[in-house]
Amino acid sequence: MIAAFSDPETQVRTLSYRLMNLLKDDRALPILLDMSLSKDPVHRMYFLESSLIIKDERIQNQIHKLANDESPGVRKKYLIAINRLGMTDKFSQFQKSATNDPDDDVKMVALEILKNKKGRQYLSLFYKGLNDSNSDIRRISLEALLLYQDKQGAKVVSDQLVKEDNSFLRARMIDLLLDLGNNGGGQGILAVLTNAEDAELRTKAAYAVGKLGANTNAFELTKILSEEKENAVKWQLIHSLGELKDKNAVPALLVLARNPREKLNLRIEAVNTIRTINDPDSLPSIFEAYVSENEQTLRTELENTLREILNLKFPPKIP
Repeated sequence: MIAAFSDPETQVRTLSYRLMNLLKDDRALPILLDMSLSKDPVHRMYFLESSLIIKDERIQNQIHKLANDESPGVRKKYLIAINRLGMTDKFSQFQKSATNDPDDDVKMVALEILKNKKGRQYLSLFYKGLNDSNSDIRRISLEALLLYQDKQGAKVVSDQLVKEDNSFLRARMIDLLLDLGNNGGGQGILAVLTNAEDAELRTKAAYAVGKLGANTNAFELTKILSEEKENAVKWQLIHSLGELKDKNAVPALLVLARNPREKLNLRIEAVNTIRTINDPDSLPSIFEAYVSENEQTLRTELENTLREILNLKFPPKIP
């Protein structure tokens, strides 16, 4: 049994630990305690592994001597061990490791554990991690913030979104802003909309503009629309302009609606958006577009838009 404590096969080691725990044989204990002092970090990790199975106070007291071990692998194993053993008096170690450990893998283990604790006292760690140079640390920190739903942190998320270069993380940051119902100042969403290479990501940003606004004027958004090449992004941005209901967007939308080089579905969506914005002052321009339009489907949509805006401005009298 003792020889199996350091067997390279996990299953063999696990069986030996269980057998020792069952037999309660103290003769094997010094061997395990010596493993905690071994110069070989693998043996020190095996000792920590055994602490999860062998219920003995003498082993658990020895665990904490490995908190600041020179080996990152041992420090990771230590964090996992005290977490699984529920040693609440040592929980401050997770915060220390997440903040100060020189090894990113150890930091990630600590952050993962803290994320699952769901304690709001750790929020500052995750906001700090959102700006870390390691994308995996940023990912774990973002996952935690998605769980916490801290509405006070929208600006921090938006500011990081401006700097973030990982497309997956940018998408998840937009998800977080949508969950919070706050654009955090809007600069992050605008940055994605204007500089993200991935069209799907720009589409997501365009969707967020409609739901959250972007703290910018209609001129800026219609300028982005005129420079966009991908039809899916253009359609979503047109639709979002309708949700914002900014009357200043109507002239640019009419230009797009009248442009025969644009896809028909985009032109129709532009007319639908004009109808949603419902600006009576735009009626002359809409009528001019209606008179000159030859595409029948679009002409019908323009006619419906004229009728609807007129009915809203001059409701028919009920007898």
